[in-house]
Amino acid sequence: MRLAEAYGRFGETNEDDRYAIMRWLFWDNPRLSGYMAVYCYLRAFTPAPDEDVLGFLRKRIDDCLSVAE
Repeated sequence: MRLAEAYGRFGETNEDDRYAIMRWLFWDNPRLSGYMAVYCYLRAFTPAPDEDVLGFLRKRIDDCLSVAE
């Protein structure tokens, strides 16, 4: 939001836009990004990630993406 204010791009043009941006930020952070970050870390940096854990995380990611769609 600070970048949008500083550069005049990707920010709100009215109060409804501001609400939509805040809603997306608060939805994305604890849901999609949290699961995606752990999933990517496990796949990239662990020598033998647990397939059950990856499957669980992947299901959560897919569920979040379907909501975003």
